Amino acid sequence: MKPITNDLEYFDSRDILRRIDYLENFDDLTLEENVELLHLKDIEGQWNDDESFRFGVIFVREDYFAEYVKETAQELGYIDPDKIYNWPFSHIDWEAASEDWECEYIFIDFNGTEYLAGG
Repeated sequence: MKPITNDLEYFDSRDILRRIDYLENFDDLTLEENVELLHLKDIEGQWNDDESFRFGVIFVREDYFAEYVKETAQELGYIDPDKIYNWPFSHIDWEAASEDWECEYIFIDFNGTEYLAGG
């Protein structure tokens, strides 16, 4: 199982829970694994709704959020992926769109890196 680090563009809370479970079942963790476990438990603690955390919360690194909004708009069918770079879609201000969408998310600190969490 791959570590969850703060250089990931995004990850799911269910991945955090699986990773915590994985790490807690070992007696002989490395220093890096112990530090990772502490950070993952800190993220879990910053989220106050256990039920939604178990069902899936998306964590998106703040500097990737505009790209995430663009990808989500494509996945939801609002924009045809084949036309995303054609006019008028090539003129959408994704930074402004992501700022509007930020109100649906909360900020979570992951070892000094800001993530927006929601979904």
